[in-house]
Amino acid sequence: MIKNATIAVLVTVLWVCQWPVQAQTVKQVRVNGSSYNAGSGADLPVKVSFAEGKKRTKLGESNEKGRFDFRVPSNANALIFEAKGYHTMTIPVHFVGVIDPEYAFNMIIPMRSKDTTAVRPTNQLYMGFHRKDTTNITYELQYGKELSHVTKFTSKQFKGASSFLLRDARPGEYTIAACTADGFLLFQERFVIQPGVNFKALGVKGMVYRKPEIDEKTPPPTDVQVIYFDQSSYDLRGDNKPPLDVIAGVLQKHPDWKIRITGYTDNVGPRQPNMVLSEYRAKIVAGYLRMKGIPEQQMEVIWKGPDKAAAPNDDEKNKEKNRRVEVQLLSM
Repeated sequence: MIKNATIAVLVTVLWVCQWPVQAQTVKQVRVNGSSYNAGSGADLPVKVSFAEGKKRTKLGESNEKGRFDFRVPSNANALIFEAKGYHTMTIPVHFVGVIDPEYAFNMIIPMRSKDTTAVRPTNQLYMGFHRKDTTNITYELQYGKELSHVTKFTSKQFKGASSFLLRDARPGEYTIAACTADGFLLFQERFVIQPGVNFKALGVKGMVYRKPEIDEKTPPPTDVQVIYFDQSSYDLRGDNKPPLDVIAGVLQKHPDWKIRITGYTDNVGPRQPNMVLSEYRAKIVAGYLRMKGIPEQQMEVIWKGPDKAAAPNDDEKNKEKNRRVEVQLLSM
């Protein structure tokens, strides 16, 4: 009986091993652009390859004017540009998140002759637009957990362009936010860029949005508005955005009014990390309001960590009340 069972198991294993292995689908990202002689500025035809680990695969050649347009696998880790008599340009590449086929990234490749010094490519971030976006969208890019301002631009500035290039991009964590001209936040996302050239799609396509309805008779926020957060998190929850939209609408109508934004935490863990977390919570709220069009002059941003608890930290329900940001009207 045992012998028969063993034979049955072996037969099953052998049969399963003959199943075809499904290859994982690798997405293709459209990368186009042109190459030129960095010394003279003249167009320069090049051969283009990509590297996947140690494996190198030819993509093709540009035309005589150096123009190229290729689909690059999203698992590629480098693009390689070659021309006879010129230094080979090997550019580390990273594709950030999911990039749909309709996005395109336009690169300009300077090639240096071998009688000059080779130059390393700088760290760069290409942010791709969706060509069907017709709304005038404002983007703000911030760096690090402290959300320091990097750049702000609108899709109208780059009408017809497929991507926006940030040169000399510092590797690390970034936050990108996008809102419409009437102040509606479309999305806010954090991502990490690495040394080399990074490609990131600005994914607002297909989103449905509406202008927040702020009645002229909306009463001023005389009481403190409390925004709650999940444990150890400084991400804005979906239920936080409607009250912040109301605050933004009121402040836009009354530019002489000011608010104080104060971040707090519960008392779980060491004090210093809690102080940092409360800082991030306060700044993420301020960043949201800034994207809604509220200038920094109307906001005072402070943080107090576990101090001034709203409730005793004696059980989980009370601790939830302390993971908060308070938005208080200072003047009317």
